[in-house]
Order: sequence, then C-alpha cells, then structure tokens
Amino acid sequence: MSIKDMRRSDWTQIIKRKYISREITSNGISGRESLIAIQEITAPLTVTSTGKAVKIVEVGYCWLQTALKDSRVWMTVMFDEQGKLLQLYFDITAGNCLDNPDNPCFRDMYLDVVMHDDGEIFILDQDELDEALNTGKITQDEYNQTTEACRNLTDYLAGNKESVIAYCCRSYKELRKALFQNKHQA
Repeated sequence: MSIKDMRRSDWTQIIKRKYISREITSNGISGRESLIAIQEITAPLTVTSTGKAVKIVEVGYCWLQTALKDSRVWMTVMFDEQGKLLQLYFDITAGNCLDNPDNPCFRDMYLDVVMHDDGEIFILDQDELDEALNTGKITQDEYNQTTEACRNLTDYLAGNKESVIAYCCRSYKELRKALFQNKHQA
C-alpha cells in the first residue's frame, strides 16, 4: 500500500505547480480541500482505464482534491486549461489523515472509482484489491471495509451525480480564484 498526499509529492511528472488548500465542512463533517494548478510537466499523461482516453496531466490543468475526516474516500477531480471538468477519481482509502492541515495524506487501499464528465461510473483495480488480500498485504476486515466503502460511494454517486459535479465546479472556481490572487502560494 502506498501513502499519497494532497500536494501529490509522488507525481514527479509535475515539475512546477501552484497549490492552495482550505478547511471545509460538508454535512457536519470537517475536512480539507485543495487545488493544484499544473504549470510545468515532463510530459502530458493520458489514461485509458475505462475504455475512454482522458488526458489528466497537461500544462494549465488543475486538480481539485477533497478529503473528509473519518472518511474512506479521497476525491480528485481533473479540470482542463479551460476549466472543463474531465473526470472525478475516487481513491478508496484506509482513512484520511488530516493531522498536517497543509498536506493531508491517505493510505491507498487499491480500489478506485471513476466518474466521467458524462456521469458514467466505473470501479477500477478490483484485481489489485483481491491480490492484496490473497497475498496477505491486507486483512479480510480491511478488504470488507474497502468494498463496503466502494459500494456506498457508487450508490451515492448514482443518485447524486449532478450535485457532486456542481459542488466540484463551484469549489474549483473558488479555489482557482484564490490561488491566482494570492502571489505567495507555492
């Protein structure tokens, strides 16, 4: 299992970025939300994990991330240079750690959910989760919690696509405006 952080330090493909984060509260649950504006890269990145090619890394693109306390879901939303929402990507986690408010992190539990801009929902990497269980990297309890979190998320998304997309677009606009007005963010 890997540990990933909100600044996306592990993405060496992104050479230069601007970053801003803020505290949020959603339905009485606190968390953090951030925006990464990609300014310089080694190369663009296009993914084709759901039968649809989607470019997710390019100069001018932005990633909105949301992590709620006591949640097993970490949301990353990719926007192109024009501000068009490309896809929503959800990591199912072992829990989100918000101890460092400037750079929260999570332990990845292999299973992911993608929702394209047209509302199609896909579950990714079930095979990786199964292999982690079969090789003893995770316990049966962790497996069960991960699949339950995935099922709860996909059920929620199926009934709330429009409101989730509207929330993401609103947060993106607010954070982008704040990021480019504040000259001291790195």
